Amino acid sequence: MVFVLALAVNFFYAAFKARFSGLGYFPDLLIIPVVWASLRSETFLAAAGAFVLGFFLDGLSYAPSGVMPLDLIVLVLAVRLLSKVLEFSSPFYIMCLNFFIFSLSNLVIYPLLIYISYGNLPFDVISSYFSIYCVQGVLTALAAPPAFWCLDRLTSAGD
Repeated sequence: MVFVLALAVNFFYAAFKARFSGLGYFPDLLIIPVVWASLRSETFLAAAGAFVLGFFLDGLSYAPSGVMPLDLIVLVLAVRLLSKVLEFSSPFYIMCLNFFIFSLSNLVIYPLLIYISYGNLPFDVISSYFSIYCVQGVLTALAAPPAFWCLDRLTSAGD
């Protein structure tokens, strides 16, 4: 249910970003439900949900087919590995985790998958990160604790 909600939110979010792109930076609302599901559900369910979410979002991006699902599955596995070592119970740790996962996606995984698909990178990864993605990562980290609270309440209401 969370991934269906995440899919709907991301479709509206993509339309909003396209319409109001001149307003500046936005948090990445795709990372938050993936991280939340990675911490709160089994690995297979989180990876399957991330795959479906990424598959539908591939249609919204200009990346080669399969890049978004693979990116999100790797993020699920990274969160699961980190959750074996660290406990993410406080809002500060949730913010740090979301910033780290966002940075991992935009600095390593996504550029690597684009490079494998195209044979080169059509953008400068480091300058893009510090001019755009670093601010978006901070906004994503700030949006994560309230989103986690809402997702926890939504799933506990269904029990």
